[in-house]
Amino acid sequence: MECSARGLVVYEGPNPLRIAHRDIWGNQKYHQLLQQIGDSKNRSLVFLVRDDGFGAFRTASRKAKVERVRHGKLPVPGQGELDLSLFDSVN
Repeated sequence: MECSARGLVVYEGPNPLRIAHRDIWGNQKYHQLLQQIGDSKNRSLVFLVRDDGFGAFRTASRKAKVERVRHGKLPVPGQGELDLSLFDSVN
């Protein structure tokens, strides 16, 4: 999940889901995703935090804490496109 100044980009499925920063807390799809992750002891959420995305990360991670979802963060410098193709085969 990418965090930028605009909000979140959820990379699940063929089309990324974009959630505006102001909508993170009440977004039903984000809530459902957190529940799916939280229901499994073997899953965790990784936030990929852009240089300008710390605000979105803070909001999204607070929501993850409330939902008791194990999560972490990785910095992503710059604004280039992310290539997550290596993760496609991991489930």
